[in-house]
Amino acid sequence: MSRDGDEESPRSPLLPAAHAAEGPPQLPEPLFRKIFLRVIPLLWLSYVLNIVDRTNLAYAQLQMSTDLGLSARAFGLGSGIFFLAYATMQVPANHVIPRLGAVRVLSASMVLWGLSAAATAFVTSEHQLFALRFCLGLTESAFFPGCLLYLTRWFPDSCSGRAMAY
Repeated sequence: MSRDGDEESPRSPLLPAAHAAEGPPQLPEPLFRKIFLRVIPLLWLSYVLNIVDRTNLAYAQLQMSTDLGLSARAFGLGSGIFFLAYATMQVPANHVIPRLGAVRVLSASMVLWGLSAAATAFVTSEHQLFALRFCLGLTESAFFPGCLLYLTRWFPDSCSGRAMAY
């Protein structure tokens, strides 16, 4: 209620009063296309690499199992420990990302993810593999939520569905 006792209509704090009755702001198509072409290709490529990195251990199984002397059980644990870290850190990552900012979190996540993935080449025991896969899960867990927040910062609600669909 206002000071005069009249009820105010609920509106978004981001929209000026003049736009509250019109609904969400629309992004002009040329501007949408320009932002889309600058933002989406890099995020798409990064996400594809994220998926490849999540599953690449399965391709290395034959050679890695013989080199490290891994049993099927140890390899399964090494593969699954990644998803344990990935799943448990999704919620904390969602709380941290808005505070630190999507760009910072995405940058840190991708650098640490690259370092963790590269360090896998130097693994000599199953315990090192477990530790690195856990670290890789921790670093990758902030990537997807960071991408979603990043897209919501670039596109208004009326266009974010189109942007996230790609």
